[in-house]
Amino acid sequence: MEIPKYNGTCHPNEYVKQMRAYCKINRITSELDILELCILMINSSIYIPEGIDNLDKLVRALSSHPTFSIFKDSCKRKLQV
Repeated sequence: MEIPKYNGTCHPNEYVKQMRAYCKINRITSELDILELCILMINSSIYIPEGIDNLDKLVRALSSHPTFSIFKDSCKRKLQV
């Protein structure tokens, strides 16, 4: 399994779920290690604020980024066609 990368083209919850699966396969069990790996694999153009200390806060931060709004809008357009 290749390490998941986040570039705003998937739902933040799905990204964290994929990263958890990757970490489980590779026996990475510490929540902080998983969080650090998640943050490292986020595209550098996506701003992550300071103070993210758990995966729920990371999902909220990614969900509030403009790339998530673009992702949601594109999904809605696909459903309407």
